[in-house]
Amino acid sequence: MICSNVYDHQTINCPNRTVLRESAYIEFSGGRLTFVPADTTKNKKIIRYGNIKFIFAFNARIYFIEVNGGPGFSDGALYELDTTNNNFACKRILDFEDAPEAYTVYNDKIFIASHENFYVVKDFTKRLIFKDTFWSSLYPNSIAVIDEKNVFLGIRGGIVKLDLMTAVIKFYKYAK
Repeated sequence: MICSNVYDHQTINCPNRTVLRESAYIEFSGGRLTFVPADTTKNKKIIRYGNIKFIFAFNARIYFIEVNGGPGFSDGALYELDTTNNNFACKRILDFEDAPEAYTVYNDKIFIASHENFYVVKDFTKRLIFKDTFWSSLYPNSIAVIDEKNVFLGIRGGIVKLDLMTAVIKFYKYAK
């Protein structure tokens, strides 16, 4: 089975083959999360309305990150998508004080760069590592983790190296 981001066609393996069959997928676009059955004679099923930013498999379960933002406010949340008995239920796991912009999974942790902060989630406990960072409005777009001393964050205009052990941030500006 496949979970797919219809914008960039990333695919990931998802658990529970009794619910998500081969070539069936979950898509998120247009402000909603939708189950698309492999059998084209069956209707799509809207799972949730909202601004779904990411969907991913982690520890044999499906999760998604929803963001909210507008003038003067920004937040987000991590949800688990339960697919038991051909039903879809969304369980809110964690809240974020500002909108998540990028994430990656490394070993047993989820790393999340938000509009102004950086979080590490382990055992679904959120740890705020960096607060009110300089990258506000520089739109974090990717995270690469080598280890906790070498975490790289792509942002508009450069790359940020994060050392999570010493809480040191170093910015590398793109050269023209």
